[in-house]
Amino acid sequence: MTGTTRTGVSGTFTASHRSFEGQPHTHRWHVLAWFAPRSRQDARTYRANLDRVLHAWEGRELPPHLQEGEDIAAWIGRMVGCVEVQVSRPDERIHARWMAA
Repeated sequence: MTGTTRTGVSGTFTASHRSFEGQPHTHRWHVLAWFAPRSRQDARTYRANLDRVLHAWEGRELPPHLQEGEDIAAWIGRMVGCVEVQVSRPDERIHARWMAA
């Protein structure tokens, strides 16, 4: 069998950020993180790592360097060590994706 396999885990968090005009507002962010199973870690370990990062933002205002979905996705990717992150606000039909180089 050829191809690339990935293990995905997901989570959500609610946080505020500032619009381009500087106005704070809140969103419910949906996150899907994809891992390259190097050592066949259990998906529960990946999920626990993602949950830890998302929990730190729950109910807070995101810092200035994380105002856009693309920045949020990249930051999550680096924090949890995955190969791809998708961040979305489905009700608004807005999506962002980061992929490791």
